Amino acid sequence: MRSIAILPIEVIHLGRLHDVTDQAESQQLGIEREGFILQRDLYRYFLRDMKIYELERTYLQDLKTTNDLLKDLEVQSASKIELSVREISDFLGVDGIITTSIDQLAPGNALMAGFMNGRLSNDNNIILSLSLRSKYGQIYWKHNDERPAGQDAVYEVSKELLKRASKMFFSVYPTKKLNKKERKEKESKKKKFQIGNSTLEG
Repeated sequence: MRSIAILPIEVIHLGRLHDVTDQAESQQLGIEREGFILQRDLYRYFLRDMKIYELERTYLQDLKTTNDLLKDLEVQSASKIELSVREISDFLGVDGIITTSIDQLAPGNALMAGFMNGRLSNDNNIILSLSLRSKYGQIYWKHNDERPAGQDAVYEVSKELLKRASKMFFSVYPTKKLNKKERKEKESKKKKFQIGNSTLEG
């Protein structure tokens, strides 16, 4: 793929509060705001890791361009229930898209540990899921991760998961010119890459 775009992150359950003017719509506005904030964070991690692998800046579409085009697409396709990956990619002018979902209030091991110890834990698991899809819908890469987080650390843990996801992505998909030794190491990583819950397809 010569170019990709990172879409706003889908927040399944919001684990922290946002200051909003309209309290009646505070939950939905908070979810939308969190999705854009985390999209920005993932974008910044991608830019940083791209430098390590000497990727061209044009590989990742500018974040403002992506979001401005998505707004235009939303207006033009208001009557559609759901757009295909091909439609979104073509409108953005990229070869593939990174889609992400995060659940900041998922019950997990920390909560179970609290029950086993005879006390109720307030911690939740933050669950992250990412995938890179080509404009034709093929899944090139996917990554799942989770980590417990206290109520005061939801955002920081969410960022750490995104940071790790970016490192996983570029450790498998560097596109700079590699020497013979580096090519062998890259192929070895692709065959054995099962760190955490990441999986490689295609």
